[in-house]
Amino acid sequence: MKCWASSVDGCKGGQSGEHLVTQGLFEGKTAIAGGFRWLRTPLQEVPLTALKANILCRDHNSRLSVLDSAAITVFRTVREIEAIQARRMTLRPRRIYDVLSYRLPGPAFERWCMKTVINIIVALEKTAVWPDGAAASTPPAPIVAAVFGRGRLPAPVGLYFALHPESPVPPGPGVSLAPLFTGVNTVLGATLSFCTAFRDGVVVTMRRRSRAGSSTRPSR
Repeated sequence: MKCWASSVDGCKGGQSGEHLVTQGLFEGKTAIAGGFRWLRTPLQEVPLTALKANILCRDHNSRLSVLDSAAITVFRTVREIEAIQARRMTLRPRRIYDVLSYRLPGPAFERWCMKTVINIIVALEKTAVWPDGAAASTPPAPIVAAVFGRGRLPAPVGLYFALHPESPVPPGPGVSLAPLFTGVNTVLGATLSFCTAFRDGVVVTMRRRSRAGSSTRPSR
């Protein structure tokens, strides 16, 4: 049985099919993928069924469902904010609008980002190696533990927001995730783009120093 979370504790329940990216984030039956070596184009539409793999046991898979719920909350909130902004753009200009406040599950969303990057690397980038030199199927134990809420991510590993004005972003709502590598095949992290009018980006990094060819500019 294959389970990248086996370092947390014993596996139970047999093999389970894990959606590499939470299925609840998508309204249709396809997703936009980018950055993978097996893609024919920089950004390619793929069926959601292609983004599922046997990489977790049933017990560990079910324990991560709370992170899927957090991610759905974050993306639904972003889309709601975008819809409100779009409506206000059609209204007669006003000096003051009602101020709306939102609370998001930040720590859980960060853990979801890490889980998603691990899913992608383990399932689709089998020749990659982690910063500690381990094979793609064996992500670093401290990061795995943090994904399951057992300890904090080792600094500066974590979630960062950035803008990618030079990066292609597919039109319409959705998510674009592209892994980042240093050198030939060492995992650096990934970029996760919100495909909305805001075109915000998230950078998930897994090592201290970046030598990747891509560039980012911090948001203000």
